[in-house]
Amino acid sequence: MTDEKSKEKSKEELRAEMAMKNLKGSLWNYAAPKIVTHSRYGEISDSIKYFYSNLIAKAPDQNIYNQLFLPQLMYEGGAITSPYLQNTSYAILQDDLLNIKIEDALGLMGYKGTLKKELSGKYVKDTGGSIAGLILDRVFRTKGDMFARDILDTRIKESPKDLEAIIGESENKEQGKQ
Repeated sequence: MTDEKSKEKSKEELRAEMAMKNLKGSLWNYAAPKIVTHSRYGEISDSIKYFYSNLIAKAPDQNIYNQLFLPQLMYEGGAITSPYLQNTSYAILQDDLLNIKIEDALGLMGYKGTLKKELSGKYVKDTGGSIAGLILDRVFRTKGDMFARDILDTRIKESPKDLEAIIGESENKEQGKQ
């Protein structure tokens, strides 16, 4: 019985390791348009869609290819569309979040505090519906906020350059006049 239980535990730990690889990887980028919704983030969601369209134009890494593209091409026989990529990556991330320890899920949000003893060492899926739902909601919200922050940071850096291109006089123009 103990041997069987340790095998099961090692399967669970292996699943958690694979999940953390996904959760620390670029799969979030494919789910970004589903996470950063217009109702929550307004016009920033449009910028995310632009970022996303540039992302899907590039070849995915092997892990992403194996999880998102290969099953659809080999087994489903369907088209790989933006909604398919967004929904599938979102579903994979949700499932992965359920299969990691609570401490790891909180770590994805940058939380470094202590956890209640009864929750310490537990997998998110083992906490019950309300706590698991709360953890998933907060992780996705935090990732959405991070995407929004990155978009705003880019805008802040690019706005002066854009304005200069429109109304500024570049050094090259001045040197040409002399």
